[in-house]
Amino acid sequence: QIKEYMAIRNDVTDIVMLKREIFTKEQEKVEQEKIKEAQKSFLLVFTHELKTPLNAIINFSKYIKKALQDPTKAPTQKLINLLDSVLGNATDMLNNIMTILEISKLNAQKLHYDYSMFNASALIEEILKKYDSLIEANSIQVSLKSDTELFINSDMHRVEQIVSNILSNAIKYGDNQIVIILEEQESRTVIAVEDNGPGIKDKEGVFELYAQEDENLIQRKGKGTGIGLYFIKLLCNDLGIQYQLKDRIPQPGTRFELIFDNRRNNGKGNDA
Repeated sequence: QIKEYMAIRNDVTDIVMLKREIFTKEQEKVEQEKIKEAQKSFLLVFTHELKTPLNAIINFSKYIKKALQDPTKAPTQKLINLLDSVLGNATDMLNNIMTILEISKLNAQKLHYDYSMFNASALIEEILKKYDSLIEANSIQVSLKSDTELFINSDMHRVEQIVSNILSNAIKYGDNQIVIILEEQESRTVIAVEDNGPGIKDKEGVFELYAQEDENLIQRKGKGTGIGLYFIKLLCNDLGIQYQLKDRIPQPGTRFELIFDNRRNNGKGNDA
């Protein structure tokens, strides 16, 4: 038979709230450190990528200026090649800067889209024209395979940006062969770009910002900033385009697929 209860009580509300506040601040601190590290990495990578073409532009321009002071001794073909290199480096710099600006708009959800029905083969042919000189300079054999005319309903300009980035990577990291395949699979249209390069091990990680295969962030041997595939991922997600990175079979290399669902209006972004 219980005769009495004895209890000691303490109001722990303040302590619990304080612990929660401390935990929240610690989490915020961790997030801020991650942001700072990402910003630092971005600055290091991007300045490195700007420094290389800028040095080429400055040094080649100095040589060209000096050579033109005596036109009779100026090796014309060499000057033309150097000017081509200056133009190429300047174009790469501009493309990198424009991509960073586009990524900022995407992350801020301020990128608008203009949807239309367009011919996939015609778009690929236009993109290939822009890369003619680069393909020729690297002695790459490019073939386009398409059984029939295929049409895609999406933002043509953005799809062009996506395919251009994929083709650029195939030129940089492939060997001497690129195959572009257009095919219809039931209610889907597929654009596939295959190269015969060494392939990619981490097929998910390469889509993260500044990620590169088996290489340190700064002291790397790659030929790009790592922003291209990240840009592709953001655009595809916004436009409702599926993307897949596979091993090329049976030959060695990489196969990049873009999959458009013909049953729906591709895209979940804002219409212009």
